Amino acid sequence: FLGFNNTAGKSNLTGNLQMQLTNNLNKGERLTLKYRSDDNKQRLLEANVEIPYLLGTKLGAQAYAHLLRRDTIYQNNNFKAGLFFKPRWNQSMGISYVSTSSVATSVNILDVSDITTQGIEGTYNYEQITSNKLKPINTRIAISLGLLSRKIKETTSTNQTRIGINAIKQVNILKQTSLFIDANLKMLL
Repeated sequence: FLGFNNTAGKSNLTGNLQMQLTNNLNKGERLTLKYRSDDNKQRLLEANVEIPYLLGTKLGAQAYAHLLRRDTIYQNNNFKAGLFFKPRWNQSMGISYVSTSSVATSVNILDVSDITTQGIEGTYNYEQITSNKLKPINTRIAISLGLLSRKIKETTSTNQTRIGINAIKQVNILKQTSLFIDANLKMLL
């Protein structure tokens, strides 16, 4: 649901939108869009585009953007763009450029520093999908390893290694009953 809010002669788009388009062009592509705005306090825009099998090859491209703004206090931006290789329809390996920034947008009462992180990230994904449209994911494993450089107020630079593992498994107990297990592990070294 989306709507317009008119305060002080200024129109604002408010509400919540979640959209996912999969395989609309019969090439296995995915487009995900999420927008959320509650009053004037916080806005979130998240978009993800994945296009596999570029020019009939097993190579694909992916782009991701996550923009979050909280009133006039801070703004977080996350961007990711890269290429991936699909040896099988349910597996992919890729490399991406990642960039993250957290910026204080007003007078900083808490003395929070601006932080920028940039680097490369390698990923491996495995996904097993069922024909159930309500619960389409049966198994998913996503592993990522990132080599990053973090800067605080553009003066101090620190090298970081980021490791992430996400595992999802759906176990069918009875015909209409299933157990959904989702485990996340993230480490920053």
